[in-house]
Amino acid sequence: MERAAAGDREAAAACVERLGPRIQLLVERFGYRDDEAERAVRAIFRRLWSQAARPGSGAADEATFTVQVARRWLLDRRARARVEGAPAVEAAEAAERPSQSQADLFGPAVATAQALAGLAADERGHLEMAVLGAPYTRIAQARGTSVNAVREVVRRGLVRVGEQLHAGGPREGGR
Repeated sequence: MERAAAGDREAAAACVERLGPRIQLLVERFGYRDDEAERAVRAIFRRLWSQAARPGSGAADEATFTVQVARRWLLDRRARARVEGAPAVEAAEAAERPSQSQADLFGPAVATAQALAGLAADERGHLEMAVLGAPYTRIAQARGTSVNAVREVVRRGLVRVGEQLHAGGPREGGR
């Protein structure tokens, strides 16, 4: 990411290939479609690279950093549209009410972040895309694997995260 921020075109292309599907999912959840979605993704990458170039950006985990920057950009854009009196996108309004899983993932849930960090990078990538709402078919396509393999990886990831979150405490459901 730092090389892309410094202007390395090959590194930028690699970043877009690796992180583009994750950003595209977020953009779609906020109600952007077609050309507007493409412009939003490009703008998010520009902000991502400008922030990655700053000293002490604190980008401990590239995927987490990417999601944080993208969500901030999308939320800023929504707030600016409200101030300017622009009509709100219905899908964006629905995305404004986050589910509990989104609140846990994107809020200050240190335990969840630590549990996710304990997963293998590939497993964490599958799980993050699923939590962001990507259909298993899209995850399989992006990851170059089968839908059944995606289901299994996501299931195992959820089990491991659940075990980490419930370690030391009583588990719900009698398990």
